[in-house]
Amino acid sequence: MNGWMLLLVLLLFASCGSQPKIVGKWEVASGGGQNESSGLLGGMGDLIGGMKVYTFKNDGTGSVRLGSANEPFEWKIDGNTLTRTATKTTAIMKQRVITSTFQVDDDKLTLTEAGQEVVLKRK
Repeated sequence: MNGWMLLLVLLLFASCGSQPKIVGKWEVASGGGQNESSGLLGGMGDLIGGMKVYTFKNDGTGSVRLGSANEPFEWKIDGNTLTRTATKTTAIMKQRVITSTFQVDDDKLTLTEAGQEVVLKRK
């Protein structure tokens, strides 16, 4: 019986893995800021008055919101590379697959794509 209890405890700890630091809501702080036209973030859309808000969920799905438009995507991390795959291409999600390097420092997310850096802050 003790062996089964130990196995159960080990399985419980193994399934409790921590969520990636990127999980949460982020808003553009600089590099793709407010009220400026920006082709940054792999064609994730131009800002036409408003703030982009990115949501990354623990299940590997997410969305980008600009004003009342909310576009879904799936995301995955490999090392320091973030890949977002749009479920459809739209005015906000102009490309189907968007790859960028990223770094999370506390409440700051930095995305670098095509040599341009975009800083987001945790919302």
